[in-house]
Amino acid sequence: MRILIDECLPTRCRTWFPGHVVETVAFRGWKGVLNGALLTRAVEADFDVLLTADRQMYRQHDFSRLPLAVVVTPGNRLSILNGLRETIVTAVERTAMGDYVEVPGPGIADETLDGS
Repeated sequence: MRILIDECLPTRCRTWFPGHVVETVAFRGWKGVLNGALLTRAVEADFDVLLTADRQMYRQHDFSRLPLAVVVTPGNRLSILNGLRETIVTAVERTAMGDYVEVPGPGIADETLDGS
């Protein structure tokens, strides 16, 4: 699997996916590229998944028509992301082309665990 990590996420996240090809937007030289163009470049470069914290993408693009999955984290603070590492990795590894998946944040995950 080829994974692209958006510039809004810490670059350390790339180490979470052993066995996969992982690149960052910065490494690609795509910093500052707007979402639509970034999605186009990711597709053209044969990435399978874009990992981002940008929840606005959902309102701007129809992912069902893209040969790419998008996984959105609940923010970009490494202290929070580290606690959700397994959930994020699982979400990325289970996605299929055209999927848009939002990983719930700690507050949301806690609510669903206690049944409220």
